[in-house]
Amino acid sequence: MVTGTFSIPLERTGYDVDGSNPSASLPLRQYVAGIENHLLQVVADTFVDSSPAFSRLLLHGPTGTGKSHLLRGLLARWKDAHPHRQVVFCSGRDFARDSCDPTDALATKCPDFLNSSWFILDNIEELVEYPRAQARLCGILDERSRLNRPFVAIGRQHPTELRLLAALSSRLSDGLVVPVQLPRTVTRAALLQHMASHRKLSFDRTAAWRLAKSLSATYPRLLRSLLELEKRAAPMRHITVNDVADYFRSQSCGCCLDSLAQMVADEFGITVHNLRSSSRQRTAVSARGIMIYLARENRVANFSQLGKFLGGRDHSTVSHAWKTMCKRIQSEPTLQRSLTELKTRLSLSPT
Repeated sequence: MVTGTFSIPLERTGYDVDGSNPSASLPLRQYVAGIENHLLQVVADTFVDSSPAFSRLLLHGPTGTGKSHLLRGLLARWKDAHPHRQVVFCSGRDFARDSCDPTDALATKCPDFLNSSWFILDNIEELVEYPRAQARLCGILDERSRLNRPFVAIGRQHPTELRLLAALSSRLSDGLVVPVQLPRTVTRAALLQHMASHRKLSFDRTAAWRLAKSLSATYPRLLRSLLELEKRAAPMRHITVNDVADYFRSQSCGCCLDSLAQMVADEFGITVHNLRSSSRQRTAVSARGIMIYLARENRVANFSQLGKFLGGRDHSTVSHAWKTMCKRIQSEPTLQRSLTELKTRLSLSPT
């Protein structure tokens, strides 16, 4: 392992939290982190202790930093050691659906949010539009604290940056709060080496470092780059500095709408299909607006071309979305951070 990094084992012998194939949800056997995320080791140790040192834990940070991946792996390991104990891992949207309509077909399993040994709620930002679910969660958190049963929340933003009920925001922040950072260069190099090893590839150390240094990226972006390099390395299964240089030359031919859409979708944790659809979900709207903003700023496409790419929207609709995003960027720190990260990726150089 590269100096300055550490790994958290996610190996286990049983099934995943929901009983599915472990390899599908946990493609890597370790979570690789650096000193920028040193508190994650404390989180991992908690799942080994018989009595957690906290009743509430909050993990927040950008999409693609592996928050859900880590927690699923740790919970699966804990479940292997305690096969008869109940755990709940669900998304904010599923919790809200259960709160709004207990008879919903997706709620037939009736998760025991109150009495389960662990309750992990992913994507807390999905609760924003469901005040009834937020109020219900407040009561559940109070009762779980009284019973000394741990609760974990995962989100892209700190609760105070979301439009949540003040009572819920306070409760989610009242415990161990761990900000998860995007990996530094040394961590990205270690992660690339680990992913390559997992795919039975060899990687020149210099090549891994050059790729890591040039990619200020999340796990999905690193993986996509590695998969592209894997094609270039066949049949030797060995990635060299020349392979990395060729890869960057091919990437520098110009930013097209397809690659820009994929990059923005990765940043916001949605699919390209969702980005291009008519969805009015806040995350999709924000991602769509950021893509339009970047496309215009980088002169990738005009409003008419963007409208055609985004499902046949007309010129005025795309123009309005651009003007709206220009205003939102000035007042929303989260959008400013996403935009800065995306601009960094767009200006990458292979040197």
